[in-house]
Amino acid sequence: MLSLYKTLWIRSGAEGVPVTYAGETPNGEDGWFQVYFDESEGVECGSIHMVRPFYGDPRTPSATRSAAAPADLAPPDILAELCTLAHEYGHAVSWRAGNRTAEYVAATDRMFKLLDAAAGGRLTDEECSLIEAEERRAWANGRAMLGELGFADWAVFDERERAGLAEYVRIFSGDVFAATTE
Repeated sequence: MLSLYKTLWIRSGAEGVPVTYAGETPNGEDGWFQVYFDESEGVECGSIHMVRPFYGDPRTPSATRSAAAPADLAPPDILAELCTLAHEYGHAVSWRAGNRTAEYVAATDRMFKLLDAAAGGRLTDEECSLIEAEERRAWANGRAMLGELGFADWAVFDERERAGLAEYVRIFSGDVFAATTE
């Protein structure tokens, strides 16, 4: 599994979307894809961030944690991280194909602002649909890439996909994120 993980990590970087480790996140993500504007190059760039507390070199895929990790902390779950990496890579594929529209970006920005503010608020049905469509597209793109690489543990991937999509359903239907039509 580690060889597939490293292959996808390196491939993403070779395609211009570097992958790095990040520590814990406030919203509990396992990873994220982001687009940023590189002022020096004058272009939009993408990057993937994999969440792993107590990582070593942030730019190098590994199967271990740093020496500073507590002794009782379980080793990284490489299979779970591979599924997350494939999903985030799927967002990069979608971005390069032009599927991450300004409307989608606005919807996700609004969702995270509502989450960060914890002040309540609602996403529209259209915003929920845009986000859900991109999430499904990213899982499909990640599945295709893993298939190309010879991945075989589809039961785990399917469960990670199901759980990831269910989290958005929970967000959209919860008190803060109930979908409405404006």
